[in-house]
Amino acid sequence: MDENAVVEDSILFDGVQVGAGVHLKRCIVDKNVLIPSGERIGFDATADAERFAVSESCITIVPKDYRFQNQ
Repeated sequence: MDENAVVEDSILFDGVQVGAGVHLKRCIVDKNVLIPSGERIGFDATADAERFAVSESCITIVPKDYRFQNQ
């Protein structure tokens, strides 16, 4: 995890890489996901739901091996 990243109340599985300036809040990130620099996940449930599953309690779930569009 990059030292400038902020991860709050989240679970990161093995093989997760977190880039510079990433902010994660109330997320579960499954195995082998590279989160690119500058991503913000867990702050806008509507926007998150366009890409990921979001639970009723607003926990964002990034699935195993997910690839971001800008990768």
